[in-house]
Amino acid sequence: MLYNFVRWIIFFIIIGIVLLIIKKSPLKKHSVISKAIPIIVAVICFSQWNIPFENYIYSFPSLEKSFNYCNTAKQVEFFGFFEEKNSGIILYESENGYANYIAQKTDDGWKISNTNTYNVECVKTANDYTIVVYHIKNTDDRYILLSTDFNKTQPAEITDSKGNSFRYVEDKDDFLNHITYFSCYSGNDFDYTVHINGEKVELHTK
Repeated sequence: MLYNFVRWIIFFIIIGIVLLIIKKSPLKKHSVISKAIPIIVAVICFSQWNIPFENYIYSFPSLEKSFNYCNTAKQVEFFGFFEEKNSGIILYESENGYANYIAQKTDDGWKISNTNTYNVECVKTANDYTIVVYHIKNTDDRYILLSTDFNKTQPAEITDSKGNSFRYVEDKDDFLNHITYFSCYSGNDFDYTVHINGEKVELHTK
């Protein structure tokens, strides 16, 4: 919530400064410059909403505090926290559905997640599971999530070509049993595979 609040304050400050400059500066007489100013302001505002400047001046003491700072959902239910050496992931549910929050960790602490934090390397559906591989930028860390909303009474047996173990979290309601399996590995294996109850699924990562 604070994330958007801070940006709205900065937005109005920038607008006020620009209006003051236009009013008192001879630049307003130059039509080309006058037309360029709103474009420049729009670019600055768009950048600050998508590239958090806080990451350059501040680090959060925990992954959860990083999430809370920029969370905009009214109601959030956490059902999984996982931290690695250079990054971490939160699995949660809000009024917008199931989601995850991935953030990087530096020597100073946790940063805010943004478009420069990670990229989605692979998305695939197999055996009623949606499989997603996330790559944390500037690292070799990768997160593998397998999610399903089918009412499966028994946990699946999931293994991968790296020999990793998969943890899982459940969120049950009256109709569905949402299960998310999670693991991570370091490296860049193009032919990475997972096995779901013995079924081989190839995940071609970059």
